[in-house]
Amino acid sequence: MDTELDAMLAVAAPRRGPRADQAEGLRRLSVDYAAFRAGTFSQPGWWEAKANAGTKLDSLARWVINQPGAADQIAALAAAEGPSVATEGARVFGCLLLLTGHPLSAKFWWKYAAGDGDRTAAYCLYLRELHHGELGEAQAWFEQATVEREPSGQAVPASLPPVENYYTLLSLFTKNADIYGSTAARPDADLLVAVERLVSCGDHDEDSADHDGIACRPDQRLADTLSAFTSRSA
Repeated sequence: MDTELDAMLAVAAPRRGPRADQAEGLRRLSVDYAAFRAGTFSQPGWWEAKANAGTKLDSLARWVINQPGAADQIAALAAAEGPSVATEGARVFGCLLLLTGHPLSAKFWWKYAAGDGDRTAAYCLYLRELHHGELGEAQAWFEQATVEREPSGQAVPASLPPVENYYTLLSLFTKNADIYGSTAARPDADLLVAVERLVSCGDHDEDSADHDGIACRPDQRLADTLSAFTSRSA
């Protein structure tokens, strides 16, 4: 978590507009280059967090789709009427899309879930933007994932949960979080086919370099396929 906080602090200073002072940018570049040649250059605090963000997102996505209730959450999203949001299902669907090679669709469905207050989806978006070096966007999603707010929009004062030995438990979980995710199974061939069918029915952006269409809402067939997958991988 420390590296994530470093990442946020690195971009917490007031941001410049699109017409940033080029002279100041060149001056900083010159200073960094001189330090590099002298062997004294040190990477900024967010660099390690950025380098690990893709791996952490992959681990988190695998953990999400392997949860016992994941298939039921997809089924709830499939049965939702009109614009109704089944938040957990949108989060699971986003993770499935990421793991089957559709990152733009994953981003769309995570934003769908995060817009309804899903913190895990917001954290997925934080890791995604950090991985791509979009620090401003990463900071915004990090804040949404970690700052609790009242219905009025006001931030809730931070407080520790009523858990004995909270800091010890948090430390243990943080150190092993990637292990938990990395041991979870990746989508199998049946899931790949089921997801691809939904991506094919979505709208395609012909100007996109990878032509990744935004996947349409999942259906009960995907929920059933995911249920069979989690039963085999349990």
